[in-house]
Amino acid sequence: MPPLLDWHLTQDTSNDQAYAILAQDRVMNCFSLADLEPPMREYSQFALACQEEGDERAICLILRHPSIGEVISPFGSREGMAAIMQQLTMPEHPTIQAQELHMPVLQRYYQPETTWRGMLRMAVTPSSIRSPLSMPLQPIKQLTVSDLPALESLYAQHPESVFSADLFTQGLYFGAYAGDRIIAAGGTHALVPAHRIAVLGNILTAPEARGQGYATAITAALVETLFEQRFSLVVLNVYEDNTPAISIYQRLGFQTHHRLLTGQAHLSRREA
Repeated sequence: MPPLLDWHLTQDTSNDQAYAILAQDRVMNCFSLADLEPPMREYSQFALACQEEGDERAICLILRHPSIGEVISPFGSREGMAAIMQQLTMPEHPTIQAQELHMPVLQRYYQPETTWRGMLRMAVTPSSIRSPLSMPLQPIKQLTVSDLPALESLYAQHPESVFSADLFTQGLYFGAYAGDRIIAAGGTHALVPAHRIAVLGNILTAPEARGQGYATAITAALVETLFEQRFSLVVLNVYEDNTPAISIYQRLGFQTHHRLLTGQAHLSRREA
């Protein structure tokens, strides 16, 4: 591919410039907005491509975090993203989260480790939230550091959950116990108080407790508490084939804003 000469690249743009673009779609860019803030900004790069003659822009979050790993999340012009990929040194083994618009560009350079998976990005606001119709048998409680060993034990049984104990104290978690075991839990992946955005994740119920309303109650508790703390937008990701979870979120008032493709990938070639 010949050089894209009409694009100007900034390898890591300023927070103000990044925010001006990312804020155009707060749902799509919820993680990127979180990564503009400390402590995540230390590990985040925001590559910016600007058309030299015109108003087209593209921005790409490149995260390199010791616990979370490498992540790529693009936004904006597909041609601008092509300029970024062509001119920038990209991560070797990232997790990619991208709209279908950007996949042809990304797939010039990256191959998935397995297959790309479809994922829905859903969001709820104070005006659209709905309360659950019933509550499960065991009470839902906010979790503290003293609950961390039991919480880690739950997630250790489900390695598909990306849980970082290092980030636990910076977030908000709820769970339910049966005896000394946590049988269901969920929390926040990211909090952005400056922009009143919260991102939920790791909502999980042990197999023996499924179908009893724990995921619904925990999600509702998280959202209600976040709105009480003056957050105005709560976002989550769910795989598009997880029909039970999607139904839960829809009953609570979440609406789908975007379909993304995601997966672990490896850098297969570099274009000059």
